[in-house]
Amino acid sequence: MTTNPLLYKSGLPPFDSIEAKHIEPAVNQVLTEANKRFDNLESTLTDNFSPTWDNLLFQLDLIDFEIFRVWSPVGHLMGVMNSDELRKTYEKMQPEIIKFGLKTSQSRKIYRALEKLKSSSNWATLSRPRQRIV
Repeated sequence: MTTNPLLYKSGLPPFDSIEAKHIEPAVNQVLTEANKRFDNLESTLTDNFSPTWDNLLFQLDLIDFEIFRVWSPVGHLMGVMNSDELRKTYEKMQPEIIKFGLKTSQSRKIYRALEKLKSSSNWATLSRPRQRIV
C-alpha cells in the first residue's frame, strides 16, 4: 500500500491527507506508467492492426484516466487551498502533464489508426457520439 494519498486508487481522493510534497512523486510515477502504456499501445499500431473503439480509444482513455486521478485533485487544491509550496510544485509539474498530453494528441501513429478506423467496417458499428469523438 502506498503512503502517497494521490496514488490511492479507490474511492474519493483523501484531500485532507494530500500535501504539496506528494505531488511531484505521484505525477512522476503516473507519467512514467502512462508513457510506458502509451508507447506499448503505439507499438501495436502496425499495418496489420485493426482499430476499434475498445482496442484504441478505450485504451487511450484508460491511460488518461490514471493521470486525471492524480492531477485533478491537485488542480482542485490549487483552487481551494492555494499556498506558495503548492503553487511552486504545481508550476513545476504542469509542464510535464502538458508534455504528455501533447505526445498523445500529436501522435502520428494514433492519427493514422484513427483514420484507419474511420475508413474501416468498424466505423459503422460506432454510435454517432463516438464517431464525433473520432
